[in-house]
Amino acid sequence: MQESSWRKIVLIGYRGTGKTTVARLLAEALGWAWVDTDQQIQQQAGQTIAQLFQQQGEAGFRQWEHRVLRQVLEEPRSQVVAAGGGVVVLPENRQLLQAPQYLVVWLQAPPEVIAARLEADPDSAHSRPSLTGKSITEEVEQVLRGRQAWYASCSRISIPTQEKTPEEVAGEILRHLDLPPRSESTRR
Repeated sequence: MQESSWRKIVLIGYRGTGKTTVARLLAEALGWAWVDTDQQIQQQAGQTIAQLFQQQGEAGFRQWEHRVLRQVLEEPRSQVVAAGGGVVVLPENRQLLQAPQYLVVWLQAPPEVIAARLEADPDSAHSRPSLTGKSITEEVEQVLRGRQAWYASCSRISIPTQEKTPEEVAGEILRHLDLPPRSESTRR
């Protein structure tokens, strides 16, 4: 499938790697819509992710995540999708993401960088539950180790984000698309 025929660009990776910010920037450059699946889940459920985990457990939350991912991917319009960090946990989500019409980009950062970003975010601890009960650094290392093969199996491109601005990451994805940003094409 030619790169320019992708209907969706899906950003995956651990939380704190910049998926939401990059999705917004990329969508703006392309003139596409963008969506954050975690925000969609919270909107549809009427609860925070932490509340969903508390009331329905991780399995219940993962079912919400699957339904929302499927809904977003089935929408006919082109859009950039910031997927939740654990979207790759369910095999059915990995199968969806591996479809040829989606460009899946894995945003990466070392565990210590992710942990530092999460510790610097005052909302992170309240909005996302601990998956292991360990310190942030230990949890990131453990969970990331368990998900790395899944992220790799779903992605066509992986981009390290630790020494790049969100704008640089979005620009790198645009170069992979080999399409001019919308602002350039409208000036011609």
